[in-house]
Amino acid sequence: MTRRLGALLFVAMLGLGGTAVSYQQSGSTVLRSFYQDTSYCLLFTCSPTGCPPTRVALGSFTDPIPSAAKLTSASLTWRTGNDKQFSWQNVPTVSIDLNGVQLGSQQTVYNYASCNPATADFSYFSALYPSGFPQYVRNGQNTLYLTMLTQDSAIVAGDSMVLTLGWELPPPFQFNITDTAPETDRRVILTNLHTGYPYPRYQAAGGQDGRYSWTSLPAETAANSREASQSTCGSWIRQTARRT
Repeated sequence: MTRRLGALLFVAMLGLGGTAVSYQQSGSTVLRSFYQDTSYCLLFTCSPTGCPPTRVALGSFTDPIPSAAKLTSASLTWRTGNDKQFSWQNVPTVSIDLNGVQLGSQQTVYNYASCNPATADFSYFSALYPSGFPQYVRNGQNTLYLTMLTQDSAIVAGDSMVLTLGWELPPPFQFNITDTAPETDRRVILTNLHTGYPYPRYQAAGGQDGRYSWTSLPAETAANSREASQSTCGSWIRQTARRT
């Protein structure tokens, strides 16, 4: 799943006339079935001793999103139900969090599903974090947690627990520059406005990640050409000017 959003990179063109456009690229990674209990008899319980609340790990996973991306959201869809069979038992209210960041609000699971495959799906959605998901561990282990909030209640694990991780890639960048100033006065400064990307937020004038020269060109052509290349947020840009 991909989508393209509006410009999120600030560009300053000093001594230049031109246009600049960038688009955000985003997608999602889906992790399925932390549990494979097709019997629906495995329970998470909240007994009188030390509950509520009771917080248990539903499962851990190694960061699976693209290396250049940042996580911006997470959601869980869980097919589950309760274990209320007797009058002394209660219907469970639960919440879900990823590394301590809650996915949406708590929900009460009213349908019965103990040892009886559930038919109701419960969805938990985090807030959108444009600058990166708090406390998410890139290239490391992350854990999804369940918190039981009702005493004398139980909820089934089941076999359909789907975690969706929403992420964004750095935007590809395109621009055109016209020769409206002397060549020695031309500058392009790119500024990354998102702390979630592993790239300097502000790049000083004259800063660059790489430079290339036309060493393969004939000598007279190379003498009349100048090329400066610079990367930003994973995308390469190029400015070429020819002396007159």
